[in-house]
Amino acid sequence: LWNLRAASPLASAIISRAHDSGLEARTREHRPILAAIRARDPAAARNAMREHMQCVRDYVLEATEMAEIESLRNQLRSQRDAWASRTAP
Repeated sequence: LWNLRAASPLASAIISRAHDSGLEARTREHRPILAAIRARDPAAARNAMREHMQCVRDYVLEATEMAEIESLRNQLRSQRDAWASRTAP
């Protein structure tokens, strides 16, 4: 599973985004989870974890969306280049 992180373009994009946004952003999501666990408050821990997982879901969706947009741009660029080469004088 650990090696999959390096092999998966999606995982790489998520990790890259996490690094780009800085350590503070990542620890900000984990602090409430840790605080709830330390307080032995399962309801708060569950809610904090749920919020964190919603953020992770959003990261995955955004990374997937960006990859798809880039793929479509490349396809359109190829189609445009092919059309241009057929219509060039």
